Amino acid sequence: MWSKLMLISSISGIGALSRSPIGTYMTMPELSEQVLFALQEVASVARAHGIDLPPEAALNTHRYLCQVAQQRPGATSSLMRDIMNGVPSELDWQSGLVVRKAKEKGIQVPTHFLIYAALLPQELKAQGLANDSTKAASASRDEDTLANNLVKNDS
Repeated sequence: MWSKLMLISSISGIGALSRSPIGTYMTMPELSEQVLFALQEVASVARAHGIDLPPEAALNTHRYLCQVAQQRPGATSSLMRDIMNGVPSELDWQSGLVVRKAKEKGIQVPTHFLIYAALLPQELKAQGLANDSTKAASASRDEDTLANNLVKNDS
């Protein structure tokens, strides 16, 4: 599950922030590097939680994404499409989860933190929670239950 989270959260987040398909952000050095940073962050968090990911997992995933970008340059993630369409997305289950699991272990994940923080206002608006911080905080606590189950299932 962590390998999938590493891939999906990283490309979904950068795609949503840049509002670009994979063929654009993976061929722009500035954004492709951010994807690699995001991949490395998830790998670090997974390892801190006792998940046995190979040291080259992030780099190999990045290489794979470069190939996907050539084969399917117009591909976009559902997270990006949902954010752009103003409907609820998987933001909290992707970069939000990475941020929360990193915080548990005292790990910095600046790329995922930026993704989550920058897209959160749009996500809360799509959920109808933009003006109700109590509901937003409650929703976040519910997601922590899923996050704990993710770690237990991979242990």
